[in-house]
Amino acid sequence: MKKAISLVLFGSFASFSQAEVGIPEQLEQCHKVKADAERLKCFDQIGKAKAEEKAEKTDSAEPESAGQWLVTSDKSPIDDSENVHVFLLAENQISSRFDRAITPSLSIICREKKTELFIDWGTYLGLDSTQVLTRIDSQQAINRSWQISTDSKATFYSGQSIAYIKYLMKSKKMFVKITPYGENPVQATFALDGLSNAIQPLRKSCKW
Repeated sequence: MKKAISLVLFGSFASFSQAEVGIPEQLEQCHKVKADAERLKCFDQIGKAKAEEKAEKTDSAEPESAGQWLVTSDKSPIDDSENVHVFLLAENQISSRFDRAITPSLSIICREKKTELFIDWGTYLGLDSTQVLTRIDSQQAINRSWQISTDSKATFYSGQSIAYIKYLMKSKKMFVKITPYGENPVQATFALDGLSNAIQPLRKSCKW
């Protein structure tokens, strides 16, 4: 069964939770952008702004506790529980069909008290499921099947999501490689630092 892409659900978020000091308030507007290219461009601009902000803080001795993670939340229209979306932009861009530059994003969501993890690639992946190769830190790379979202542009982790997320919370880097339908393989690297702190609102909402 296909997964409904969660960026659409979280596009109407009205509240904004700071995962670190200086997160641009325009984040909420990015979620509302329907066009793929424009939405990803919006997120790219946020990433650049964050990089510039960090460069200005080189004299600060305190590490940023939530790393590069961003957090949004909203009240579920289904059961009034708090939906929480924790996400991170990749350190690199990928080139999709028509040579479009895209920055993949890694997302963890608590939606109606259910936890899921997915990667938005912003390009057509195919139908139903696809093979995704991941490597965490210096561990052995693992190739397994992930479910493809209903818009065919994101992959959902198909195993025990909470256990996998807890593993990521203890890790520093996640390398991911995938082959979009009819295209060459692409890869993305995510800096996981700060996840343990950024994910606290989500854990509270999903009670784990």
